[in-house]
Amino acid sequence: MAEWHGPTLTQSIMVYDDVDAGGGGRRICRPLPLSDFGTYRSLTGVLYRSSAAVILGNSLEWLDFGIYGYSESEISEQLFGGSSAIGWATFGLGFAFRPVGAYVLGRLSDEKSRKLSFITAMLSMATSTALMSLIPAVCGEPGVTVDSYCVPNLLAAAIPAVFLRCVQGFSAGAAAGGVNVIQSELWSTTERKGAIAQSVGVQNVSGGFASMVSAAVVLGLREAMGTTRYAAWGWRIAFLIVVPPSLFASYLMHRSTPESNDYAKRDGHVEGEDDCVEGSPILGVADRKYETMPNDQLLDAQSCGGGGVEDGASGDRHGKNGSESMTPIWLLISVLIFSVFAIVAFNNLNVYLVDFVQTDYGVSANMSTLMVIVGKGVQVLMTPFAAFTADIKGWYWTSAFGGALCTVLAVPMMAAGVIGGVPVVWIFVSFLLPIVSTFWITNAPLLATSVFSVERRSQGTSMVLAMSAAMAGFFPLLMDFIPNIYVKGAVLAVVAAFGTIGILWIRNRAKSGKVIIYQRPELY
Repeated sequence: MAEWHGPTLTQSIMVYDDVDAGGGGRRICRPLPLSDFGTYRSLTGVLYRSSAAVILGNSLEWLDFGIYGYSESEISEQLFGGSSAIGWATFGLGFAFRPVGAYVLGRLSDEKSRKLSFITAMLSMATSTALMSLIPAVCGEPGVTVDSYCVPNLLAAAIPAVFLRCVQGFSAGAAAGGVNVIQSELWSTTERKGAIAQSVGVQNVSGGFASMVSAAVVLGLREAMGTTRYAAWGWRIAFLIVVPPSLFASYLMHRSTPESNDYAKRDGHVEGEDDCVEGSPILGVADRKYETMPNDQLLDAQSCGGGGVEDGASGDRHGKNGSESMTPIWLLISVLIFSVFAIVAFNNLNVYLVDFVQTDYGVSANMSTLMVIVGKGVQVLMTPFAAFTADIKGWYWTSAFGGALCTVLAVPMMAAGVIGGVPVVWIFVSFLLPIVSTFWITNAPLLATSVFSVERRSQGTSMVLAMSAAMAGFFPLLMDFIPNIYVKGAVLAVVAAFGTIGILWIRNRAKSGKVIIYQRPELY
């Protein structure tokens, strides 16, 4: 078993209350109360200090996609004959290939090594990003000014670009799921489990920061080089900036991060702690404890209703329904995919909004990019608070709250320019949307990691996130085809509403024992 080489905190973050007759002398486990905020803050500090490699690795995925999204008009002009539709379709193809990478590298992660899969994904992303910057423009097209570095026809530039975006998506499909699996497993063991929502929230901090940095890089290069030179070759420099951090992140991951599945599988029961009842995990009970049990005995063995055990198993706490009462896996995964798709669509909306506010409200490219930079900065600052709320109040409540607010704000946000001009666009795009969506976006990976056992967690989580991202990747293209701003907003509202309903449905199924929750079920 790999040893944890980073700083640790041995104090349990859970709170125990003895139960009387009928409880068997066991204890009720509840989320950390506000009175223990000092302990939680210390645990969160350990989390951020020990997660440098995975934070950097997760940032690289969004740096690449952010640079492409914020430079879509320039890339389309140089490589796709000025066709915005082809540019956004190629952007979507990168997401469409995520499920393939999730299946292949996710299986490698579950069967061989979490670290090996993640490092492979990072190096593959770095390679495809570097090669993307080397594709020549199309000679003779409007806006193409570098005649010495061009190819004679559109296909000679478009085909390599499409291929490399597919490679990028293949790699990102495993990286997105892998990084959240690693974090949730390292922070679901007994002595660190109180900050599990914060552990996946770290990814939102790094992803939001990466989106902000990529927008800043694009804006800075445009300002420094001018729009003409940036369109000609400046976007290539932006892509190349991503490569060195990729190599450094791979090195850090190899040197400092343990195999998280070793922690998830271990028996982490601490001497002096009892099992718990009524809606929270049996502390430290690993999957293997129940591997040889028949299903009806397994259901009787655990008494934490409405959820499950720590990387163990759960179901009907009375043990009377067995497998026949469980939600079909195809239905659970379908709801999961749509709910996460809705969340990812809102997370990626900033990429589309850069072009939208330019086209519909006459805002300059630099100002629209600046709006997104500010918005992503707000999202980064809000993420620790949203994760803290999930760890304290409950994951489902926090996510449902954010999803409901996104539903309400969707139409006003798209019509903000009509309502009050550019100042109102600033309010919605840079402040209101980032604030409310963070409660939804931050905790999305925890929904996926929590419903898969440790043996299938990486592939299952990666497939759910990848399928959701594949759908969300084409969302800007769909929005681009809708001419009416109110219809755009209505589509966003419907997506957010059904995504929120899906989250509540999963929570209710878990509370009734119809869905197994493997990680911190008391948060549901």
